Amino acid sequence: MSHWLKIGLAASVGLGMVCSAWAAQSDGLNMREIMVGVIAPATNKIWGAYDIKSDTQWLELDQAANVVIAAAQLTAQGGADGVYAQQAQNEDWQGFVQQLIGAARSAQLAIQNHDEEAMFNAGNDLMYAPCEGCHNIYLPK
Repeated sequence: MSHWLKIGLAASVGLGMVCSAWAAQSDGLNMREIMVGVIAPATNKIWGAYDIKSDTQWLELDQAANVVIAAAQLTAQGGADGVYAQQAQNEDWQGFVQQLIGAARSAQLAIQNHDEEAMFNAGNDLMYAPCEGCHNIYLPK
């Protein structure tokens, strides 16, 4: 089994364990927990990446993009606790979520190609705008 495959399988198992832990919680993660504990660390990893030298660094970035996608899908529902479920039905909310997922998928493509400039652009040009737009409307003041 190749080194990359072993790392990928370990990452998949780890992500699956995280998702199972979320589902096992009776009240689920609230939107703040999703944003601060899941999305922010993953997007910060993508935004802060530069001078990427190793396959492990590229894999970590791919994992961060996967986390953004998974957390965005949970955000599309208004969080696991349902507090934002009504707001999540809004067209602009869903638009921000889809833009965020699209940006993470663009980052994944750049990561697969080991294209640091394209990854930077996906993170900073594509990912930042939906985050900021959603925060401007929905972040409690």
